[in-house]
Formats: sequence, C-alpha cells, structure tokens
Amino acid sequence: MNSKQRRHTRRKYPHRVEIKARTTEQYLDHDIRVDDGHAWCRQHVKEGQWQHTELWDHAIFYFASQKDATFFALKWS
Repeated sequence: MNSKQRRHTRRKYPHRVEIKARTTEQYLDHDIRVDDGHAWCRQHVKEGQWQHTELWDHAIFYFASQKDATFFALKWS
C-alpha cells in the first residue's frame, strides 16, 4: 500500500482496531480469531464500511463508523 492509498484509507475509515497475536497464542489460533472477526464484520457491518489488512503477527480492521469499531473492539480485541 503506497502513501496515497494509506491517506485515502485513513480518511474513509478513521477508526481502526488491531488484533495482535497474544504471547501465549499459537499463530493458528490467532488466524482463527482473525477469520472469526472477518465473519463478524460480514454479518454485522454494512459492505463498504470496513476494511482489513493482515500482517504475519497482527491484523488491522478499519471502520467508517465509531459504533462499529467499538463493538468490534469489545468482541475481538
């Protein structure tokens, strides 16, 4: 993602939630939590109102709505 894309993402989705791998968690367990987070977003957040980025040790979910970001953070962080 280049800097122009990052700026666009920050403007469109100002609220972000990071899911980091816990120190005692296997990466497979972390991947399952991230997949469950994707499924939750697909069911509870309108299409086009969220986006995600996955890295090897954490995932970042971006939300357009603070309400959606708060609900997601309470459930998955």
